Amino acid sequence: MAKAKMSNLGKTQLKRLRKDIKLNSLFISDYENRYGIDPHEVCDFFDGYMSYLSELEKEKYGKELDKIEDFFKEFDTFENLWEWYCMIEWNEGE
Repeated sequence: MAKAKMSNLGKTQLKRLRKDIKLNSLFISDYENRYGIDPHEVCDFFDGYMSYLSELEKEKYGKELDKIEDFFKEFDTFENLWEWYCMIEWNEGE
């Protein structure tokens, strides 16, 4: 299978990529994926996604939630992931 690029993922691929990884993990191996995208690149993307979710949380509640489980249940949705993905300005070739 040819390696995919983060910048070229469609909705279905992004949804599968999210299922492949362990969000908020400290281990780069948890970002290995079926598409062969460099785990470091995937980790960086999802680190940004986590920051984005934190901003959504602060906008809604004015603070961080007490329980991480509540945070993930409410904010880690495919709609938020797709919105974050579409905000990225991909600078490939730099």
